[in-house]
Amino acid sequence: MASWLSENATSIISASSALIGVGITGLINFFVSKANARTAKEARDSQNQLERWKTNREFYINKAEELFTLFDRWHESIYQLYLLTVCRTTGTKTVEQVNDEWNTYADKSIQPRIHALLTLYYPELAPAFREMTEINSEIMTNFAKCVSDNLSPSEYNISSLKHMEIIRQGSLAFKEKLAKQTQQHL
Repeated sequence: MASWLSENATSIISASSALIGVGITGLINFFVSKANARTAKEARDSQNQLERWKTNREFYINKAEELFTLFDRWHESIYQLYLLTVCRTTGTKTVEQVNDEWNTYADKSIQPRIHALLTLYYPELAPAFREMTEINSEIMTNFAKCVSDNLSPSEYNISSLKHMEIIRQGSLAFKEKLAKQTQQHL
C-alpha cells in the first residue's frame, strides 16, 4: 500500500488540489451570486418604490386638479345663484328672468363629486367644504323665506352678503389647504 501511495502521491496531491480549488471557487461563486442577487433585488425594490411614488404623485396631482376645477365651478355657480337671488329680491330681474337663468348655474352633480373626492383623498378638508355647503343652504333657505314673505328683502340681502363673505373666505382657505396637502405628494 505504501508503494502505491508513493507512486500515486503526485496524482493524489494534484487531484486534491484541484478539488480544493474547485470547492473554493464554487464557494466564492456562491457568495458572489448571492451578493449580486441581493444587489439586484435592492435595485428592483428601489426602482419599484420610485415607480410607486411617481404613480402616487401623479394620481394625487390629477385628483387635486380635478378637485380644484370642480370646487371653482361650484363656488362660481353658488355665487351666480346668489347674484340671481339678489337681483330677484331687489327687483332688478323678474321671476321669469331668474327662473330662466337659474338652471344655467344650478349644477347638482358638482357638490356630490367634490364631497366624494374629499372623503376619499382629502378627508381633512371635508368638514370645511361641508360648512360652506351648509352656509349656502342657509342662503337658499332664506331666499325661499324671502320670496314667501317670511323674511324681508333687505334682511335677506344683508344676511346673504355676510354668508357669501364667509363662503369666500372659507373657499380661499380651502384652496390653500388643498394646495399644501397636494404639495406633500410632490
